[in-house]
Amino acid sequence: MNTETKEGFTGHPAKLKEGGWGAHVHSDAVQPGDVVSLTTKAGKGWDATVEKVVWTGIDSDGQACALCTLVGKDKPAGDAQPAAKAAAPASGSTDSDF
Repeated sequence: MNTETKEGFTGHPAKLKEGGWGAHVHSDAVQPGDVVSLTTKAGKGWDATVEKVVWTGIDSDGQACALCTLVGKDKPAGDAQPAAKAAAPASGSTDSDF
């Protein structure tokens, strides 16, 4: 059974095999460019655009599904680190940097 809403597809965030975040979509009919309404276990929701369908098949509940990468996202909302913390120190540090 494909789960589609009037607005599009539904799903939840999923950690992908390559390590980044994507979406587990409750349909195997999703295509690149489709908008997916994602909801976390905690109930937080947002819309995301499918960049690439990396796998389709049957999930553990016996339902058709797809794993997808998302346009411009590698982590679900709320997991982003501030730029200052994410930036690595420059390799050419001088004594004035200490």
